[in-house]
Amino acid sequence: MEWFNKHRSKGSRSSLDNEENSNRPRPRKGNQRTSPSTAEKVDQESSRRPAGKSGNKSDLRTSQKADKEGSGKTVQKSAQKRNIPSQAVTDMFDRNVEDWFDLRFGENKGDAFHLKSSERRRVPDYLRSALRDYDLAFGDVPMNEAIVRVRLNVILLTTLAVKKREEFGQYGREKQPNKRTSTDTADSYKSLHWALETHVSYNVTYKNKTTLVRGRMDYALWYGNRDEAETNMVVVEAKRKGSYGEGLHQALAYIGIIRSARKEAGRKNTTIWGIATDSWSWTFIRVDPHGQVLTQAYSWVEGESIEIISHLHKKMQHAACLSPAQSNTLSRQPIVEEISGLSFSPEEVD
Repeated sequence: MEWFNKHRSKGSRSSLDNEENSNRPRPRKGNQRTSPSTAEKVDQESSRRPAGKSGNKSDLRTSQKADKEGSGKTVQKSAQKRNIPSQAVTDMFDRNVEDWFDLRFGENKGDAFHLKSSERRRVPDYLRSALRDYDLAFGDVPMNEAIVRVRLNVILLTTLAVKKREEFGQYGREKQPNKRTSTDTADSYKSLHWALETHVSYNVTYKNKTTLVRGRMDYALWYGNRDEAETNMVVVEAKRKGSYGEGLHQALAYIGIIRSARKEAGRKNTTIWGIATDSWSWTFIRVDPHGQVLTQAYSWVEGESIEIISHLHKKMQHAACLSPAQSNTLSRQPIVEEISGLSFSPEEVD
């Protein structure tokens, strides 16, 4: 309140003082601007805005969005100024990924990927039909990256849409019988969305040497408000059918980046999920808070499509539970990017 009164007092002069100031000529100097910039207008408007009011929340979100969009360039320029070497995720070796992000493979005893009967989901008929149409249309042509992306798109997007319909009667469908969905729960599921080709950069320190690790996540599942979103699952697509194993260490690298940033930001839940897939073969990855890596492979061709779809539903459920409730006030929890220096960008920063 003291801050507010200090700024408000600047605008509480008498009408006589205002008239005298308005008639007084203002000296001009060399390159002095005659009118405030857009940023200055925003600052002036903010100084006159009473604290705690929610009527101008859109202004705050616009400012946050601008800061977020520029964060990638800021990290890149900062790294250049400090002469920090850069490392592309695609050029990292398996050993580098495990060492740099303090990861180690553990024995999968089945608990981490166990599905309860209530967690099993059938494959929608229209998804099966769409995949059969793709196979028919493409025939026996080599399954390259473009075809892999087409199949993967329909599986991931359809599954998320089904999950949203299942949780709250969106798009005209009623929610499941005997299931009550609260407003906060509905908002959490509404906030879930896929992002494609998200560029990410993060400073990693290993053996007293700092490196700016950069890459592009093929898919990332986001939760929370658009301007304050975070992610807990990444998907790396294979470049061709049968090469999904090549994307495993890339997925681990992105998981390592997100896990490190969430730990630095003080997030309680630092379990991160990932998937390496060519849309036929799927390797699900789980990295726990201690850096232990567990994997589980499934094959769509060998009749494990239900397990694949069910695990996608389960990971989406996990993300929705992490999504904070929508707030009607200006107060909010700082996002991971702001605290850790992690940078996401929809476009590559050169």
